[in-house]
Amino acid sequence: MKAALRYFQLSSGVFSFLKDYVNANSLSDLSVDFEPAVLASLSWFMLGQAAELIHLKSSSFKSEIAAKVAAHASDCYREAYTSAKTESAKKIIPD
Repeated sequence: MKAALRYFQLSSGVFSFLKDYVNANSLSDLSVDFEPAVLASLSWFMLGQAAELIHLKSSSFKSEIAAKVAAHASDCYREAYTSAKTESAKKIIPD
């Protein structure tokens, strides 16, 4: 579980870096999966997955801590959904 959490966090960072790199260098000849909105959505989704793993482990913690972790996971998934609903992301991310 620790390894999965670390990999989710690292992959979120990679997607975020790629988004920033594509934006900063105005790369327009890339495939559609390198659209900044797609990369942002994937980054938020990976953070949501990491938060969900923490929530699974937090079931033995106090309920208020578990609720905060669940709220964070919900926020990450909401951001991923919002990014996925932009026009450029709809081309590659299905409903």
